[in-house]
Amino acid sequence: MTVNLPKDWSEVTLEQYIALHDLNEMEGSDEERALAILSLMSGTTIEDLREVRFYDIQRMMKSIDFLRDEIKGKIRSFVPLTWNGYRITKNAKALTSGQYIDLNYFLSNQKAPKNFPDIMAILMQPTRFGFVRKKEPLEHGDIREAAKQLPMTVVKPLTDFFLSASDSLEKTTQAYSLKKMKNEMENLRGLIVEVSGKDTDGLE
Repeated sequence: MTVNLPKDWSEVTLEQYIALHDLNEMEGSDEERALAILSLMSGTTIEDLREVRFYDIQRMMKSIDFLRDEIKGKIRSFVPLTWNGYRITKNAKALTSGQYIDLNYFLSNQKAPKNFPDIMAILMQPTRFGFVRKKEPLEHGDIREAAKQLPMTVVKPLTDFFLSASDSLEKTTQAYSLKKMKNEMENLRGLIVEVSGKDTDGLE
């Protein structure tokens, strides 16, 4: 039986990384956890791995020892996925107000790495013929699923950057909300003045 395992973090997807994180809380023996990790990383069933010699299981676990290492990679501006391409917002100053608010929500209300797919879906802008196109209203979920197939060498540098900037994002979002509220109050005052100043002759 051939068991294909990743050689480094560039061959581990975000989906596998999240599942690997969940396995840290798995109950059972170290041997059972090892089989679960090998199954996740290779796609081989646990039942099939139970038939493998324990010596070979140890050898396989040693081959993925890189999982203990820090994930390193470069922040990319574009990633191809299946037949779609996505332009990645990699600069906080380039974020729209909507992206700021959505990022702040997922950074504040979900724990890493569970929030990584949503963070990536916010930063990934779909393209058409090489140009960024507007996201459809319900497209976030599709992009979120697509993001799960990204290698961790693409995901981790971006999520680390925005996680470290979460306090700044929160302050910026609060400032944006206060400014918006202030503008709305100014508009409301203008409306009150306009309505109160109208000629009421003839009205009962």
